[in-house]
Amino acid sequence: MHVPMRGLVLLACLSRALAQVTVYGQLPLGQVMANLSTTTPAAYNDTVLKDATAQGGLSVPHNGPSFYGFSIEMSVVTQLLGKNSTFIQTPFLNLMANIQERAGGVFVRIGGNTQEFATLVPEGDSRLQPGHTFGKVDSGSTQTTKTPAVLYTRDMFFMQNNISSLVNVKWFLGIPFNDSVNWRINIVEEGQPILGQNLLGLQAANEPDFYVSFGRRVAPYGVADYVREVGEVLQVLKSNSKVTNPNILLGPSTSLYAVTVEHYPHDNCAAMFSPGSGNDVDPQALMPYYLSHTNVVQLAGGLHDHAVVSPEFQTTYTSALWALDYGMQMATQNTTHALLHLGGQNVFYNASIAPPTNQTAFNQWTVGPIFYSAMVMAEAFGKTNTSQIVDLGANSNSDQTPAYAIYESGQLSKVALFNYVDDKSGASALTVALTLNGGVPNTVSVKCAASVSSKTNITWAGQTFGEKLTVDGRLRGNLDVVSIACNTGENTCRIPVPSPGFALVFFNSNDPLLTHNTLSIDWASVATSNGHNAGQLEKALGSTSPGAVKSLAVSERVSRVVSGLAGAAVAAWTFFL
Repeated sequence: MHVPMRGLVLLACLSRALAQVTVYGQLPLGQVMANLSTTTPAAYNDTVLKDATAQGGLSVPHNGPSFYGFSIEMSVVTQLLGKNSTFIQTPFLNLMANIQERAGGVFVRIGGNTQEFATLVPEGDSRLQPGHTFGKVDSGSTQTTKTPAVLYTRDMFFMQNNISSLVNVKWFLGIPFNDSVNWRINIVEEGQPILGQNLLGLQAANEPDFYVSFGRRVAPYGVADYVREVGEVLQVLKSNSKVTNPNILLGPSTSLYAVTVEHYPHDNCAAMFSPGSGNDVDPQALMPYYLSHTNVVQLAGGLHDHAVVSPEFQTTYTSALWALDYGMQMATQNTTHALLHLGGQNVFYNASIAPPTNQTAFNQWTVGPIFYSAMVMAEAFGKTNTSQIVDLGANSNSDQTPAYAIYESGQLSKVALFNYVDDKSGASALTVALTLNGGVPNTVSVKCAASVSSKTNITWAGQTFGEKLTVDGRLRGNLDVVSIACNTGENTCRIPVPSPGFALVFFNSNDPLLTHNTLSIDWASVATSNGHNAGQLEKALGSTSPGAVKSLAVSERVSRVVSGLAGAAVAAWTFFL
């Protein structure tokens, strides 16, 4: 992509929290343009970037807040959101604040299978615990997970509004479809006047293609039957004076807010509910599938979720890389948003989860790898509502080293670089040469994971949410932005990408996420060093490694949380605006 650029290149890579950076150069810190050999594979030595007018295949501009939002199973709202409108989970607010800071807001859906049996009850109903907005009773469901019926009060909508007043969350709700004779639309009657513009849309049914197997409809039940029922619900909404806007359905009709896709052709429920049956899936055997960019392209292109719900895989660093690639590929193919589902304690795919209810809720949450994916996606797309993305087909459409370019207001803003190769020797680390017409910028920042199966201590620009059962929703550690000098004579910026790893390169020196102290490192040193081979220069050079005598690390903790808040599968529920 040819575009005149000035300023900084920031590289921020996903990594393990224990990754170190040793600074080479002069004191005071300087930049030396050494012409050392690099570890760049020949086939991946050059990525030429074009300006937006010359770049084909750009997506439609991203519209709204963060590309990745969250879908919360209605039966676990108490654990994730709070007991009532005056008792809201602070870790949830902190987590949403991290997304809001980067993208301006978050979309959250409350629903899932448990929305189908949801029933509005008066406050103080005897089936609810004292002070609780939600309760659960037996629904009589015959499906695998024995979905309960959720009881809720009007206070749910006030809880949602209170959350929206603190962090910019917009909501989706679902209309129960378990009774097609007596449609229960209380969630619309009460939700619209209370939530107002914070309510974006209403889902018409959840996974209706499973209705026969779940015992909710009698066979034959197909698309035509579902469309007819949607029409019936729409007529009920239009004839109800309490419903102020019936045209916010999520589904196939002319009264749409958005078109949604929610599809699971495979699952691994057998591993949880019928182990030893012969139907469960070995997650290790599936690992190569998730380390393939080609599979991501096919998955997003068909809008089919081929992702098998695999224990272990979804709690590893692999899922973070895969969710990032999948999200960017969906955006490339003009998906507007995707929501990552959050279930209960008995699922593996949660982006974040509260502890069991008999444990202390604060400082004991767990953040999964794909929450980092959501946060990085938010940072990559930013807040301008002008972001467009394109798959660069890097390295001759390499299956393991994909790259994307992101444009804002028609100008190159960021480049996202992936390295799926799991090679602990370091021999598969990349050094990607980016070339720009009109001159190259000056800087970068790195994070690494020791293995694609790493489960803990994933970091973003040196910061982590912490180990399982220790999270309060705030990032921990110093925010490290490491500057690597570009070679202006060659018109290249050489960007190191660890194996495995992800790097986000910023081309806008005024990006608000760059307003912090940085370290400057010569690119050649990064390309040829593992960070600890300074030899006899050790005494003369500074280091950010813990325990080093001369540490140049910034001592001040940089917290990226809005002040006042400090206290299925990797399933994409996607929609098009």
